[in-house]
Amino acid sequence: FAEYYNEVAIHGGAFAPSGVDPAYSYAATVVNKFYSPTGYPSMYLNFADGTIARGSSDLTFVNTTMSNIFNANRNKFGADAGIAITTSAKSGKLSIDVDVMAAKEQKYNIAVWVLENKISSPNQNGATSDLHRVANHALRYIASSYNQDYMLGDSLGYLSVGQVAEKSYSVTIDNSWVTANLEVLVIVSDEQDVVNTAVCPVNATRAYEYMSDVETL
Repeated sequence: FAEYYNEVAIHGGAFAPSGVDPAYSYAATVVNKFYSPTGYPSMYLNFADGTIARGSSDLTFVNTTMSNIFNANRNKFGADAGIAITTSAKSGKLSIDVDVMAAKEQKYNIAVWVLENKISSPNQNGATSDLHRVANHALRYIASSYNQDYMLGDSLGYLSVGQVAEKSYSVTIDNSWVTANLEVLVIVSDEQDVVNTAVCPVNATRAYEYMSDVETL
C-alpha cells in the first residue's frame, strides 16, 4: 500500500539534536513536540473515522494490521479534495503555488511542508550499510502556520463542491539545503482530519489526483 501514502522523516527531539544530525530542523522539533512520541521506533496513525492504531517495529503490525486499517478507511472515505501543485526555485527562493478543489462541501485547511532527500549522515549511530547513512523525505521547513499545539496550517475557508482555493507561498532556500533534492508536501484537512496529501518535486508541476481514482491499483 506504499503508493497511497507520503513519507516524512522527522529529525527532531532528543534523538536528533541540532549540530549532530544533518537532517535536523526546527520544524521537525516542533512536530516532534506535537506528537510527543514516547519511544522509537513507534507509529501513530490517524484516520478519518477517528480510529487510531499504534504499534512498534513489529512487521506483522506494519504489513497486516496497519495495511488493513489504512485500506479500509481509504476505500470508505476516498478523498474530499484534489490537490494541484507547482514549484519553482529561483534566486534563492522556492515558490509554491497550490490549487485545492473541493469534492465535498466543507471547511478546509492547508499545510505546506518542505522536505529534502539524499541528506548524508555519515556518523549515524547503528548504521550497518550506506543506506542507513542517508536521510530521505526529511522535514526542513513548514511554510504554513504551525506550532507545537497546532498542525492544521492555514484556513482555506468554506468550499462548495467543485470550488477551487488558490494558495501561494515563498520560502527562502537555506544554504544547507540542496535545491535539486527538495520536494513539497501539501496536506489538506477538514476541521479535524487529513483528507488528502500530495507531493511535488522542485521545479515541477503535479496535476490533480484523487485517492479514490486509484483504489484498484
